[in-house]
Amino acid sequence: MAFRPRLRLLQLHRWPDIPEDAGIEGYALDEVTAEKLRCIAERQQCRDLFDMHELLDGNHVDALEAWELYLRKAAHDVARGRQRTSPREWSTTFSRRMESYKRLWDEELGEYLTIGRRPVWFGLCHRSARRVPVVRAQAGGDQVLSG
Repeated sequence: MAFRPRLRLLQLHRWPDIPEDAGIEGYALDEVTAEKLRCIAERQQCRDLFDMHELLDGNHVDALEAWELYLRKAAHDVARGRQRTSPREWSTTFSRRMESYKRLWDEELGEYLTIGRRPVWFGLCHRSARRVPVVRAQAGGDQVLSG
């Protein structure tokens, strides 16, 4: 299964002993977004919602492309017998977990985000995460159930 290549970022030259062409390899942002979609389907960590918001709100990735990549990854997981949540169940699973996300938000992210603004941050992150399957559905996809 072929995915986009990893990115190679040049390092800041803070250390004179590092060669000029040294870089850091990392995943492309659409790959990270597809993985975050899988994380939201498979586990319940508030940081995944926050990361999804940052990726989508900053227009760093195309939501439809990320969803398509997630679908390819999910198909690969099925072929390997590793899938726990079907893409068809993504929206339903996400909606079902919302109350738990609300309860966990301050505990998991409180020291990183202003606690008094939890409803603001949580609302923004919830809308961003919901945007991906909604974009797919609006594009005529049959892989998403409304939730």
